[in-house]
Amino acid sequence: MTKETRRFRRRTVLKTAGTVGIGTAVFGDAAAAGPSNGCDRVVNPDSNAPQHYDTIQGAVDDATPDDRICVKPGSYDEQVVIETDNITLSGSGNPRNVVVDGGSGIRETVTVAGAAGVTVDAVTVENTGGSGDSQESFGIRVVGESDDFALEDSVVTDVSEGARAAGLGIDAAPGPLPKYSPSEATISGTEVHNCRIENIYTTNSDPGGDYGSKTKAKGIANHGGVRGTTITRTTITTIGDTGSGRNSSFGRGVTLTEDDNDVGPTDFEIRLCEFSDMDGTFGNPFDGAAIFVGEYSNFGDHVVEDNDILVAVENFPNGEPPQSGNDVLNAPRNYWGASNGPNITGGAGGDGSNVTKNIEFMPFRDRSVNNAGSNV
Repeated sequence: MTKETRRFRRRTVLKTAGTVGIGTAVFGDAAAAGPSNGCDRVVNPDSNAPQHYDTIQGAVDDATPDDRICVKPGSYDEQVVIETDNITLSGSGNPRNVVVDGGSGIRETVTVAGAAGVTVDAVTVENTGGSGDSQESFGIRVVGESDDFALEDSVVTDVSEGARAAGLGIDAAPGPLPKYSPSEATISGTEVHNCRIENIYTTNSDPGGDYGSKTKAKGIANHGGVRGTTITRTTITTIGDTGSGRNSSFGRGVTLTEDDNDVGPTDFEIRLCEFSDMDGTFGNPFDGAAIFVGEYSNFGDHVVEDNDILVAVENFPNGEPPQSGNDVLNAPRNYWGASNGPNITGGAGGDGSNVTKNIEFMPFRDRSVNNAGSNV
């Protein structure tokens, strides 16, 4: 199945769900006879039908490529690992109806490991991590050769850990998980559309170990050889040191590589998103940032445009372009929180969000973007 076919099928499924009502047509009396209405497998703990599953993982384990798994409204306290290509995991309309709850101490509530063409749509993933250890936790993590992953119409919330926490992590090589991301692994074609990612934070002010003295909370973390990520109509908010019991050195909406990794994401698009309420304790203008770009030399054919960016954007290191260490970030037509544009490091520019000098932000918008952010 090609990427274009998968996209067409996803859009068709979403339209069908909106017209027939998954909550009644699939999970009512018709469901007793077995999977129907485009559902190859049904998760319904309240059903006595032998074809139905009590857990999401049970349905995932039995799924074959191109299966659509429909999940009845409810809360599912489990960890889900997907290792089969072209699976669609669908909730029932409002993403708040189907909640995948990781539970305290689970570091990855949903993992896509070496599986291409996986779609997660209309679900809420919540309550990941919280052990307080000097480790990293992810609401959803995509690793290995997992091309064309899609997260649509969904919510990722309440991810915490001692050292690092991320709502969605896209980890290619070189990266932190060699079991799934060997040295040659890349991840291409990730799509995030109409999602809300919020309440991501760390709790330990000095984790030590591999993470040193800096803690990081991240909405969407792209690491290593990640190509062609598209993030649209998504709201990312409340990231980092934004409340009691939190100790995040940095709070970042989207990270594009980090940790002195000289291989980073290319050909990315970020459009019609809303970034707000990010903070850190590090003590510089960029400890809370909508977008952080690490030090690598080629961003490819990329754009960040038509967004409401109400917190800083850092393209590291800050300096006059061009620099040998990093490319210039193309970020035109965004609203930066003030009619006169962003504030450039060093005091120039307008009264809006802080930006480093190696960001091309002209022209900018003088008011908020219509319909920026998600509707979930």
